[in-house]
Amino acid sequence: MATPISVGEFARLVGSLSDPPKGDGLKVLLLLCAGQNPEKVRAAFREVSTTHVPFHTWLDYYRSVEPYAKRLFQTGKAPPKGPINKQLVMAIAAVDMIGQECRKNPSPSKAQLAAVQKGAKNVFGWVRDLPPDFQIGAVKGTLSMKMIQDYRLTKVRPVLETYLNIRRALKDPNEDDDTDMAAE
Repeated sequence: MATPISVGEFARLVGSLSDPPKGDGLKVLLLLCAGQNPEKVRAAFREVSTTHVPFHTWLDYYRSVEPYAKRLFQTGKAPPKGPINKQLVMAIAAVDMIGQECRKNPSPSKAQLAAVQKGAKNVFGWVRDLPPDFQIGAVKGTLSMKMIQDYRLTKVRPVLETYLNIRRALKDPNEDDDTDMAAE
């Protein structure tokens, strides 16, 4: 199995391509490929369609967000206020850090379980206060149900509250409201 690559290695890999991909697909790919092996990253880049946003612009943007996302995960310190698009990228990056930790070991020890739950509490403590569409963007595609179950993330109150916020936002306004499960 190949060694996972860091964001810096990812940037060098993409920079070495003769025609670096661009676009929104690349943004998502950058977040999804963190921790993947170089062969998978190269294969994924062959599949990315290009649009008008240059890769280097995205990479510079992500680099400015990543340290704040790490600090949020580790300490719970909220990132500084910024433009709406930067807040969304921050939320996606921070929730993805939880996913990265979960992917490291699908059968966690008690220490790993505690560390991921603490990080999830820190991240979702901030994410749950964002608008629902940001919450949806942050969790969609970053955490699988298996990760949530294996790491018992539903026992982490801010995680549960965020998912309940999303449920309320997606709910048909004509249905009864039964999302007061967080109070139980």
